[in-house]
Amino acid sequence: MQRAASSMLKKENSLGWKLVSPTVILLMILILYPVGYNIYISFFDYGITSSTFVGLENYVRVFKDSAFWKSFFITVGFTLMTVIGSILL
Repeated sequence: MQRAASSMLKKENSLGWKLVSPTVILLMILILYPVGYNIYISFFDYGITSSTFVGLENYVRVFKDSAFWKSFFITVGFTLMTVIGSILL
């Protein structure tokens, strides 16, 4: 009896993964490809006609930029206020 239930559970799990897998694959393509490509191009200095590999220079420049940190803290503050406000309401 227990063996039959186990076999049926495995078949249901298999069917579930077969039904969900196209959506999971599509979402992974639609999310992971752009994220990976953006990480890749972040190591280049792109111009209109050419690109040059600059390594971590873009990241160093951003972390030294005071406008980035100002925007970062404004975004964090806005997010905290929005989340806390939504929870309280």
